[in-house]
Amino acid sequence: MIPAEQGRNPAAQTQDPAEQDHEPERQGPISAAPGPLAAERGRLQISGLVLRKIAEHAAGRSPGAVAAGQRRGKPPNVVARIRTDGQDVDVDLDVALVYPQSVRETARRLRAAVVDDIDRLTGRRVRRVAVTVVALRPLVQPRVQ
Repeated sequence: MIPAEQGRNPAAQTQDPAEQDHEPERQGPISAAPGPLAAERGRLQISGLVLRKIAEHAAGRSPGAVAAGQRRGKPPNVVARIRTDGQDVDVDLDVALVYPQSVRETARRLRAAVVDDIDRLTGRRVRRVAVTVVALRPLVQPRVQ
């Protein structure tokens, strides 16, 4: 049987505790070494395709937009076109909505969802979201519940 002391570093055993280096206690948060400024680190580029996908996803999951249950081969129910000017984004949405419900209220929710997701995920400012209703579709209930 090997004593527990034999497995340790012998230099650590012979060193006087008073000679050991102790870090001073820190008060407050620990800060990392200062790094380069953001401008020196580089830039993050977000393509228009990514912005379009974010807008389409946000609009498609918004209540009232017809996106769930979309079948392969059918035209998409939400189509977004994006224009960027620096950090500003303009969005044009073509969307099919569930009928009957308020088109004005549904369009307001779509705009809010798109603005929120683009701002939250990319940090870009959305100047304008234009919603064009291309179809009104009845809400189809599933046959089996």
